[in-house]
Amino acid sequence: MTEKLSITMPDRVAAAARAAAAAAGKPLSTWIAETIDRVTYADARRHDVAMIEEHKLLGADWAARQAEAFKAARPGARG
Repeated sequence: MTEKLSITMPDRVAAAARAAAAAAGKPLSTWIAETIDRVTYADARRHDVAMIEEHKLLGADWAARQAEAFKAARPGARG
């Protein structure tokens, strides 16, 4: 399911987004949706790992393994 949105952004950001979408060979809306998905997924993962580490639930080895698994599962995502 998809929802149509109307967004406003600075001209320079819009130009950068259009250029990045074109370079990726994707429609602008697809590129924006995938970028937001990657960022929110990475933010949620960082939060979860921080909570687990803060409460010492699984240890540092687990966090290192999760970081590697994350990189393998979501190429291009930062986190």
